[in-house]
Amino acid sequence: MKALFSYLFLIATCSFQIVWAQETDLLAAKVYFSNGNASLFEEKYQEAQEFFRKSSKIFAKIPRWNDYIQTQQKLIFIENKQENFLKAILLGNSAIRVIQNRQIEDNLITADLYSTLAFAYLNLGQNIEALEYAQKAVSIAQNQKAFKQRKTAEFYNTLGLVYFNTGNNNRALENFFQALEIRQEIYGIYHPEVAGSYLNLGLAYSAENPDKAQEYYEKARDIYEDNYGANHPQVALTDTNMGIVYLQQKKYFFAIQLFEDVLSIWKEIYQTNSHPKIAFIYSNMGQVYLAQKKYMQALDYQERALEIYKTYYGDTHPEIANIYNAIGAIHLAAESFDLALENYQKALMANVYEFTEEDFYQNPSLKIENIYNTDILLATLVLKAQALETKHFGLTLKLTDLEKSLETLELCDSLITTIRQSRTRNSDKIALGKKAAEVYEDAVRVCWDLSQATLQTKYYREKAFEFSEKSKSAILLSAISDTQAKQYANIPNSVLEEEKKLKAMIGYYENLLAQKPTEEEVTTLRKDLYDLNQEYEAFISTLENNYPQYFNLKYNNQIASVTDLQNGLSSENAIISYFVAEKSKLLYIFYVTKTQFKMYNEAQIPLLSQFLVGLRNAVNGKRINSFLTLSPVLYKQLFPFKISNKIQKLTIIPDGQLSTLSFEVLLTKNTKREVGYENFPYLIKEKAICYDFSATLFLQNTLLKQTEVPKTDNIFVCAPIEFQYEKFSLNSLPGTEAEANQIQTIFNNSNLEVTSLLYQDANETQLKSDGLMQYKYLHFATHGTVNSMQPELSRLFLYPNKEENNDGSLYSGEIYNLELDADLVTLSACQTGLGKIVRGEGLIGLTRALVYAGANNIIVSLWSVSDNSTAQMMVNLYQYIIQEQQDYPTALRQAKLDLIQSGNYAAPYYWAPFVLIGR
Repeated sequence: MKALFSYLFLIATCSFQIVWAQETDLLAAKVYFSNGNASLFEEKYQEAQEFFRKSSKIFAKIPRWNDYIQTQQKLIFIENKQENFLKAILLGNSAIRVIQNRQIEDNLITADLYSTLAFAYLNLGQNIEALEYAQKAVSIAQNQKAFKQRKTAEFYNTLGLVYFNTGNNNRALENFFQALEIRQEIYGIYHPEVAGSYLNLGLAYSAENPDKAQEYYEKARDIYEDNYGANHPQVALTDTNMGIVYLQQKKYFFAIQLFEDVLSIWKEIYQTNSHPKIAFIYSNMGQVYLAQKKYMQALDYQERALEIYKTYYGDTHPEIANIYNAIGAIHLAAESFDLALENYQKALMANVYEFTEEDFYQNPSLKIENIYNTDILLATLVLKAQALETKHFGLTLKLTDLEKSLETLELCDSLITTIRQSRTRNSDKIALGKKAAEVYEDAVRVCWDLSQATLQTKYYREKAFEFSEKSKSAILLSAISDTQAKQYANIPNSVLEEEKKLKAMIGYYENLLAQKPTEEEVTTLRKDLYDLNQEYEAFISTLENNYPQYFNLKYNNQIASVTDLQNGLSSENAIISYFVAEKSKLLYIFYVTKTQFKMYNEAQIPLLSQFLVGLRNAVNGKRINSFLTLSPVLYKQLFPFKISNKIQKLTIIPDGQLSTLSFEVLLTKNTKREVGYENFPYLIKEKAICYDFSATLFLQNTLLKQTEVPKTDNIFVCAPIEFQYEKFSLNSLPGTEAEANQIQTIFNNSNLEVTSLLYQDANETQLKSDGLMQYKYLHFATHGTVNSMQPELSRLFLYPNKEENNDGSLYSGEIYNLELDADLVTLSACQTGLGKIVRGEGLIGLTRALVYAGANNIIVSLWSVSDNSTAQMMVNLYQYIIQEQQDYPTALRQAKLDLIQSGNYAAPYYWAPFVLIGR
């Protein structure tokens, strides 16, 4: 018994000693950790490192794993601060293994580690890993409901930087604004943390809106300078970005001045001439001198930058690729073609993992996991293609150079397709579309040159047509493919209904944000919209994983070939597709019939855009002399060939500013004013004309028509007639009541169903119901406006219904969420065919929204219309469609000819604005 007591006493004593030792160790670890934080605050990084290493060992020994992870995060943070990013990643990976092996649950401590590690990956140009960890950090903070914590703002900030670095500017802005709002709530509006958010917002705006960027940089600078003085690193960072804005604005003197000031600050801080921040300044100074054509100075600064970057990063890093691109551009400007190409090849090697091919006639494969930065890679390939083309014409005249240029542009096209899959916001897709349009312009030009220089004329011109097609309405095509993919992937209706609700909510909040709410409202709306977008992205990701067929169909966007089109065309129909080359001031025209394919290359007439605006103004203002001068000139420009008499219908695929032209008003020959409007030789007198966004959409629509089940000829007519709005005044449209009644009579006389909503019945509630799906024809006789700056605010005016909280405005964003199955939608309203012209995407406005919502064919107007003449033309249109069974282009043509021949409405002002988009 005594022995047992002694044994138990011994155990108890040992346990007490262990506990006491652990408590002593824990106290020591906490002291080390506290001292580390104090040293870190004073930026004594070596001293802080020692303290954190000691505390880390103890926390691992005790063990206290959350404390250990927190300490590792501090060590990674210090390595980041000292720009030892590889060491930071090694430490981070070790910590993650501990998290996995010990099955440590996600919390704000692990989130902090993930965000810090993401920053290290970002700086090494490894964006895929950076995005993974930055997203995890934000997701954990959201799940922990830690919305108003300092660290949460940091997580949003890091994720925003990753998105910015991968070309997702809109998503970057969303995260930067989330960080800003948290920081303003915690610190007030005049704190360095808030300035950091301003700095990042300026960064995200810099590419598309330099003036907005400058506004945020100035806010940031004021705060930093007041808090830290003029020579602080944060002031230097802000001035660097300001210098880049000055470069964009071609204010070269101010840019150089700022860069030199920043250079002095960095050299003073780092006590060296060799640091990545100094290299970045050298590179930007080189860009300024290149813009001023001071090639020797430009080359000197870029080579200095390159030497520093290589010291820090080795041979592979996106920034090194950027420097080689810049050096290549300098050599190309000096017509040293091979030197330019050698540097572009080095840029490829610096940006593509394990690509070591020095022969500049070779290109890398496009395995996404091997690419450090896709946007920089795209820039390199574009520059390389241009250098090969320039070398051909400027030096060798060897076909190999031209063929390799085209091969490289085809690689650009493949890369653009890959990048598009990572862009989820329309604004980011549009920005990519602008870059893509430049690629396709180069490709069309090179294809034309190869068609002239080889016996493969038809092959290269058909290829040029396909590149031209790829520059038209890519976002719209992608959206339609997405909708069709959902229909064919056997996704349950309940799931699709969930998506519909999410999209409707996103559209609603986007619309509210676009309407200039108060600052307080903006904060709430941004937060709600951010959460909705996150939810929608998670929803789509789940959809792609759960329904592989949906994923495959969604990203399988096939462009119509010439052969495809010819197979789909009737013998009396021709497609004329235009491609406006902005850089070379050329106009490429593709003419496709059942049996013919021709490509034309025309020099643009001087001031083509002004001619187009002038003709619109002449028609709209009934200025007959200007009209008679401009119209024949534009006809000659746009139709440098004779159209066969066998062709009765033309489908026009416009490009750029041509989207605002009613081709029907073009005069096929010069004429005198004395003959009168009704006798002018309008193109409409010779051919029926319709339009489409792209030949691919035209073909899809044609094939759909061949397979769809015929629908009953019923019509939905909507005419508010009177408009009762508090904020602005709209004229009543008494002519639309007669228009609606006469259309109803036409359908009733043919024993067809009519639903006619007039006055207060013509409201949003009726339109947003599912009932619209049953109608073949939808006719809106009302007011409409197009917002060319913010297309989502383009709208149709209906009757307000305060009781049901409907403001009477059916916005473009709301139309996207309607579900239509109409064969023809007619907007008998002013300017409904206009919108914002975006390069690489075309006209963005109400028409695109209707196509996406399910309208097969649309009639819209290109300028303000007359109430009475419009009513008469619309009534005639439906008579030809219903009573004489004419197709839409023929019926619209005949309705226009009736107005011309009537005498009272012969001027193009009355009949020309209405155009048919479809077939």
